Amino acid sequence: MTDTWELPPYELYAPWDPNIDHTPPPLTSVDGPAQPVLKIPVAGPSPFNTLAVVRGRAFIGSGPISDGTMHRVDSVVRTHLVIPEFDRDVPLGNQLAHSTTASILAMASGPEKEVFADDGSHFTIAIDEVVADPHVDPDTGRYSVTVRTACEHHQTSTAQWLEMTSWVLYREPEQVAPGGPSPRRLILRRPR
Repeated sequence: MTDTWELPPYELYAPWDPNIDHTPPPLTSVDGPAQPVLKIPVAGPSPFNTLAVVRGRAFIGSGPISDGTMHRVDSVVRTHLVIPEFDRDVPLGNQLAHSTTASILAMASGPEKEVFADDGSHFTIAIDEVVADPHVDPDTGRYSVTVRTACEHHQTSTAQWLEMTSWVLYREPEQVAPGGPSPRRLILRRPR
């Protein structure tokens, strides 16, 4: 199963309350301030010229009272980083490289009285893996990461949030000062 969530970072929701509707909030706007993206010019490795740091927090799932078995879910975390001039016909590794970490930020358990009533109650919430191959939307260039999670709980329902940091090397188009020649028209000549 794969879920896709996108929430503003640093916005924590109240602990579990049985009187509140806990369906996920609506997705935020692509243009909103949901996830800050820091872009740093770098000198390679070729062909890359930019290092982007993307940080954010996302809701990754909730479930009904569990049967005590381990459930694994892939959650797609969409970021606000757009890879300019993304070309679906060029191998992804030639257009970007990333290093991403994710951790469980918070969890909330349901109101069931039996949750920790005896020594037999337990839960496991873990991030198994950040999938090595990210996803870039071929139409918009928007960068997403898949996080594989595992959850096991006994006689309770839970909700989980993650925190993620992604370091992405990619190529930004060259910027030219207004009125200057375009990069393709620059001709370098040796001094005589």
